[in-house]
Amino acid sequence: MGKADERLLALWHTLDSTELGLTKQEIRRTVPGYDEAATGLAFEKMFTRDKNALRELGTVLEIRDGGLGSERYRLVASTGPAVDLTLAEAAATRLAASFWAAGDLGAEADVAARRFTGDIPMGGSLVAHVPTTGALIKPLLNAIGARRRVKFSYRSGVSGKTAQRVVEPWRVAFRDGGWYLLGADVDRGGSRAFRLSRIVGDIKTVSGPGAYHAPAEVDVADLLGETSHTIAAIIALAPGRGARLRTLGTVISDDDDGYVVPPGFTLIKYRYDDEREFADELAGLGAGVVVYAPAQLRAAVISRLRSAARLGDGLKLSGDHE
Repeated sequence: MGKADERLLALWHTLDSTELGLTKQEIRRTVPGYDEAATGLAFEKMFTRDKNALRELGTVLEIRDGGLGSERYRLVASTGPAVDLTLAEAAATRLAASFWAAGDLGAEADVAARRFTGDIPMGGSLVAHVPTTGALIKPLLNAIGARRRVKFSYRSGVSGKTAQRVVEPWRVAFRDGGWYLLGADVDRGGSRAFRLSRIVGDIKTVSGPGAYHAPAEVDVADLLGETSHTIAAIIALAPGRGARLRTLGTVISDDDDGYVVPPGFTLIKYRYDDEREFADELAGLGAGVVVYAPAQLRAAVISRLRSAARLGDGLKLSGDHE
């Protein structure tokens, strides 16, 4: 596990263990890893990245007034009542949430969708049960600690098809806005990295403890470098939109390559490794993003927006009357 992963997990556990919350100064002083930030600006960048990573895990940081002008941060679990919907209503809700998955209200939209859909038997392939990334971390860490093999359904980032995988888990790592399981693929052989957001359904243990020996050292950077195969996207973001993309991407000048950027928009280069997942994220930003390249990604985003428009035309709000 890399330094950034260790720092994030330390932040998670530290905030999870406090009721009153911590100020930024207390976080910087007590959470291992932040002491490496040489300046206040460097710390702010680290903390912003980690807040986005916690958001990816399905959690949010609550900011509370600590008095005397100080703000305190506290980890908030995803809670709330379940609401029963029909199969069609649940499908529409899940589709809408997927379009908003990484916009400025991404975490809230996804949590809301899960409260609506709950454990409804979805049937067929209309809507797949995709647990939040955070819900997968704990069983994986338990399996790693006990050396138990795990089994799960995994969606290919290329074809979109799902297949069963049996894995001997070694590590959980965070990179470029995504969480990965690193381990040995029992059926296909070799060491591999699995992006947690592509796991469909629950993770099950399929062996007793001590079923395998994990390597003492795992080259996380090398393993993820061989499996992620990232692609550079060029996008423009409207003011106040796509906070996660701004943090993890790189601002570039529109003068160099002749891109026509709308007034006020910021041109960003962002590397991704899953076209389907990233297209869902961009579609969720709606008019808040312009996709320039690659052309295949732009077409995928447009296709999703058209599907959402057709879905909206086919639904009648409960308050409508004939």
